[in-house]
Amino acid sequence: MLYIMDENIEILQNIQMLGNEWLLIDQEIQDVKDEMKNLNNKKKELTDNIISKMRTNNVKSIPIKGGYIEHINKPIPGPLNKENIKKNINKCINDTNKANEITEFIFLNKDKINKDELKKKIKM
Repeated sequence: MLYIMDENIEILQNIQMLGNEWLLIDQEIQDVKDEMKNLNNKKKELTDNIISKMRTNNVKSIPIKGGYIEHINKPIPGPLNKENIKKNINKCINDTNKANEITEFIFLNKDKINKDELKKKIKM
């Protein structure tokens, strides 16, 4: 009986050690995410500034170290959200009530996926 208890304690200690390593990695990831957010914000500011100056001065491309930066204006698809789906279904069938009903059906019957994850709880 003592052997089983010792084995359980060893298993729990092992899980705790893995949990502590997980916590360290989680913090490193958060630090990297924060740095990435700062870099992306800075890049967006620079992008907006460069595009503004290129538009104002009718410049299509500028040389940089190792190549060039080109200003391109291209259409991108809009978001696929509930209102967009409803609007397009209504265009297709020309019945607002039926479009609303179909849209609600789609959103209420989306596939659900169960996912295991760990969540950090901090003691206060």
